[in-house]
Amino acid sequence: MTAANAPSTGVPVSFEFFPPKTPEGAEKLRAVRQQLYALRPEFCSVTYGAGGSTQEGTFGTVREIAEVLVNGKNLGVLWWPPFRLDVTDAVRPGTNQLEVRVTNLWVNRLIGDEQVPDDVGWQGVTFSSWPEWLVKGTPRPEPRRKTFTTWRHNRADSPLIPSGLIGPVVLHPVSVYRLQD
Repeated sequence: MTAANAPSTGVPVSFEFFPPKTPEGAEKLRAVRQQLYALRPEFCSVTYGAGGSTQEGTFGTVREIAEVLVNGKNLGVLWWPPFRLDVTDAVRPGTNQLEVRVTNLWVNRLIGDEQVPDDVGWQGVTFSSWPEWLVKGTPRPEPRRKTFTTWRHNRADSPLIPSGLIGPVVLHPVSVYRLQD
């Protein structure tokens, strides 16, 4: 089955991809993305970072920070193992919505910015003068860049640091029994 003839489930779909390492990989990603558009995803993105009756949600591995919402109810922030929380008060019979907001590492954002043309005028790891767009407070010439630093810490080929939600999110039904004396 291909994305073009996949049945519609009525379920919102989104796709997140790891960045390609080669020009061939970038071309393959563009081709796959075009095929997946047939599913009408809510969004497609490249990650530069990118791990409850009582029911308990277990998050594979969250690297750094994950904020969890179920049906719009904020259940808190997970930032250390075991990355589990009780979702009992938030779930309801039928369809539920799970939202996991993951914070990526700054270094991965910096590496992501190195994938697009330079608008700072780097000379090695520093620059000789402040960029004109910064001094004048005008928009950046390269709008895909999201960060600015005064030192070039990374290059386009710097390795990404594992970050985000790595692994499955699993709901474990748990039966609760009251013990009597």
